[in-house]
Amino acid sequence: MKKNNKGFSLAEIAVALALFGILAIPVYMAFSRGAAEEINYDKVAAANKILESFKDEIKNLSFEYALDLQKQGTFTAIQGPPNTFNALLETQQKFKDFKLEGKAEKVPGLDIEAVKFLIEVSWTKGGGAKVTERISFVKVK
Repeated sequence: MKKNNKGFSLAEIAVALALFGILAIPVYMAFSRGAAEEINYDKVAAANKILESFKDEIKNLSFEYALDLQKQGTFTAIQGPPNTFNALLETQQKFKDFKLEGKAEKVPGLDIEAVKFLIEVSWTKGGGAKVTERISFVKVK
């Protein structure tokens, strides 16, 4: 009697599916890790854009305004025109959970008046870790 060996048995299909599942897990993990790294890279780029925008905005405002910020000590936004920075910050906070914190202080021991700014942007990375990018610069009269 001749056996018909066309097709696969149930055991062969089960073994093939088990092997596929075992091999697919590392591939899935590599793709998901890569996606998380790309999201973190995007957040770092956005944080640096916020910091550079803040620096540009301060550079374009008067020295008296820099002194007003220095009197506040710490701040989380720039009040007043042109407000392009605040619009950018609101958008970033809405979509990327960014938090800006700045500190301004007079620079002592110079022949000219100067205010030093230290600005930090922080956000939550995947897994709950807090990440911070910083910039510091000096505005002189």
